[in-house]
Amino acid sequence: MDSRKLLQQTFGLTVIVLLLAGCGGAQTGVITGMILDDNGNPLANTYDQETLIVALFCPSEDTDSECLHEDFWDMDMNVLFDSICSAEDTADDCILHLGQGATSVEADGSYTLKNIPPGQYDLVFMFRGPGFTQMLKQSVNNPVQAGEIIEYDIKTELQRK
Repeated sequence: MDSRKLLQQTFGLTVIVLLLAGCGGAQTGVITGMILDDNGNPLANTYDQETLIVALFCPSEDTDSECLHEDFWDMDMNVLFDSICSAEDTADDCILHLGQGATSVEADGSYTLKNIPPGQYDLVFMFRGPGFTQMLKQSVNNPVQAGEIIEYDIKTELQRK
C-alpha cells in the first residue's frame, strides 16, 4: 500500500473516532482528502510564503453553511485570501472562517472540513505564493450526509521546481 493511501486511511479513521467521541447524534458530516500536484503526489503545505486553502462552495444561496457562492469569482484574489479569517475573528469583512467554511491544507497535503450540514457542495482549492495565485473549483459527486465522511482528493496542475 502506498504511503498516500495509508495516510488517508489513518486520517479518515482519526476523523471517525473524533466524530464518534462527540455527541451521540451527529447532525453534520465531514469532507477530507489530499491535495495532489500535477504528478499525483501530495502537495505539501510547508513553505511559509505560500497559502493553501480548501473552501466549501455552495451551488445554492439557500444554505446555513458558511461557503463561497458564484460571485466570489469576481473578487480580487488577494482580497479573497485576506477575507478568509481565523475562527475567532469577528470582523465584518470575513467571507469565510478557517475551521468553518474553509480549512488550511496540512503540511502533508491533507485537508479536512468538519461540521458540514447535510447537502451538496463543491470545493475550491486556493493557492497563493510569491507572484502566483490559482483557484480551482471541483464538484464533489456525493452529497454530505449526517455522521458520514466523504473522501475527496483534489488534483491540481501545480508544479514546484
